[in-house]
Amino acid sequence: MESTNEIALSDFSFFSRVIITLVWLLKSSVVFFIFFVLIPLKYFLASVSREYYLLVLIGMIMAYSLIFLIYYVVSEGILKEMFFGFILTIIGAIVAFFIPPVGAIIAIIGIISMIRKIISVVKMIPMLLLGALFAVLLFSEELFMSDSLSKSDIFTVARWFNFSFPITYVKVVYITLSVITSLVLGFKYSLKNAMLRQVVILMAIPITALIIWLIKTSLSRAFYRPSEMQQVSVHKGKVFVNDYFRGDGTLVHSYYRRLPLKHHFTHM
Repeated sequence: MESTNEIALSDFSFFSRVIITLVWLLKSSVVFFIFFVLIPLKYFLASVSREYYLLVLIGMIMAYSLIFLIYYVVSEGILKEMFFGFILTIIGAIVAFFIPPVGAIIAIIGIISMIRKIISVVKMIPMLLLGALFAVLLFSEELFMSDSLSKSDIFTVARWFNFSFPITYVKVVYITLSVITSLVLGFKYSLKNAMLRQVVILMAIPITALIIWLIKTSLSRAFYRPSEMQQVSVHKGKVFVNDYFRGDGTLVHSYYRRLPLKHHFTHM
């Protein structure tokens, strides 16, 4: 059911080693793409709905995980062993339409219960801890609003369809970790088994996102003051507004806002 690259490369001819290396890099590239795409996806969802983007991201990660697991168990012929976890995941998805946090938790439990039929809980723990690190790096702006490393852009990726996203120092660490993890998974396992372990790693991301959403919603409602002025600075006729939370718990990222023309002239 699982396959690993146990044979030493020295046992193969030069041509075979080249082919094996190319296959390894191809597998690693597929795994890396899934890790990397979460960065622009998060920013894109936040630009569409700053109130619910975390819940939508949770749903998309879990939907991908469930679809892949269905493919895995069907291709491996082990659907009967996964039946309980599959039903629990479906129930969680239905509940999520009415109570998103509760439904997400049920679905996560269902997906993990399916995976533990293939990978033992002991082996899953390091993967989940690695996933928690991925989650902290991915949600650095939400977790560490005052951290300059999570807010300072190294560069901004070119606009696609009127959409752009920043690459910060923390995101560089996320990308580096993604490359290393993808290379290790691609070398040790077949593509299917590498992606299965990636699903385990990804499970920590919706858990972390759900915790962030619940905490920031509760705290912002408890301490938000409608009359409170956000910290701003004026530069070349533009106002830079720092990150802040709205009353409904929505994180508003820092941005530049152009001053009204009349107000700008009064400061010239």
